[in-house]
Amino acid sequence: MATKPSTNSVNETRFYYNRLLGYLIHHLEKTIAEIEAADTYIEQQEQHKSNSETTYTPQEAQAYDSLFGEQPPQDTPESDKIESLYSNETEITKVNAASNKISEKNRQQSIEKNSPAQTETLEADEVEGSETRSSLQQPEPTLTELKQQLLSKKNKSQLEQFKSEIGAQKALEIWDSCTIPERNLIKCINATTKKGALPFDLVCWVNPKGRREIGRYVGFYRGGKQCKENERVIYLPKHDTFKVVDKRSLKGVGAKSQKPCPPDLATKLEAALEAQPEPE
Repeated sequence: MATKPSTNSVNETRFYYNRLLGYLIHHLEKTIAEIEAADTYIEQQEQHKSNSETTYTPQEAQAYDSLFGEQPPQDTPESDKIESLYSNETEITKVNAASNKISEKNRQQSIEKNSPAQTETLEADEVEGSETRSSLQQPEPTLTELKQQLLSKKNKSQLEQFKSEIGAQKALEIWDSCTIPERNLIKCINATTKKGALPFDLVCWVNPKGRREIGRYVGFYRGGKQCKENERVIYLPKHDTFKVVDKRSLKGVGAKSQKPCPPDLATKLEAALEAQPEPE
């Protein structure tokens, strides 16, 4: 009995193996193409928008919106069909590489959607919203608190800015609630630009004889009454007397020569703003 050559059996096996492999590769490639088409669908539509005349029914548009989260594009080009059959290991390697590439792309998109940056942004928005709500719930400052803020200003520019923030009506309410010493301080601050004397600072006065005398600057009031616009009140320690003088006769004292007013003298000068002067 004749024996069939083993070579033919091997060739037949290889033939059927290649056909089976080609069949599997065909369906694998088709599946990959469908995944890639779905993944890049939006980008493909954007590239062909200008040539599109496709219209959608409301039902189709709603179905597309549910799937992709946006309205469908007008361009709907047909996807390329994969019809070739692969029959060697090189082509199988290419298919596997393409499949791995798609998987990696999907994985990166998943990571980006759940990235810490987005989480931190959401948390920051929540914190900012919470702080905004908290600031809205804070009570408005009282008249006394606003007065203290106003009296802490350093010059006319700061005063004007503060007044614009609180409004003219509130500024008038603060003024009406001030004592004479507080009003005197506000007027002194308002007269200060870059340099200026505040209550009880050392100041140089040029007397009618042209001589210079060092005194303490009192300000705009004497015995509860406001001086004229061009006048200011000073105190001369040498003579222990108060003088209402022309503001143009006053000169500033350098910062190095400036000395704080002793507490007991400050009390005396503050009282002079309100107390009636003794008859001369």
